[in-house]
Amino acid sequence: MLKDVRIYGHFPEKHRSRALGDALARQGLKVYVNRYSVRVSSCSHFILEVFAGNVSLDADAETVAEAIDQARLVSTALVNEQIRHQFTVMDENDEEVASFGFDDRT
Repeated sequence: MLKDVRIYGHFPEKHRSRALGDALARQGLKVYVNRYSVRVSSCSHFILEVFAGNVSLDADAETVAEAIDQARLVSTALVNEQIRHQFTVMDENDEEVASFGFDDRT
């Protein structure tokens, strides 16, 4: 099934999948970690993919509300762990509807 509501993510620093998974788990999220990704089981489809330390996000949802809830949940956990990131929720018309993130340099 094609899901039109997307969540885009940016991580300005390099990370290891195990370290990201451990950080999210410390914040109470259920995660599945392998060498190249962290699947947030607490969400319907939210995967942090890690290659050579670079993190990309594969995440979507059935509704805008669900996407916002998922992005807020994971972002809050990352903020609590002081991990710099930015998530942007885009609706089915490719319009930005929400943004969450943390940057301790501002």
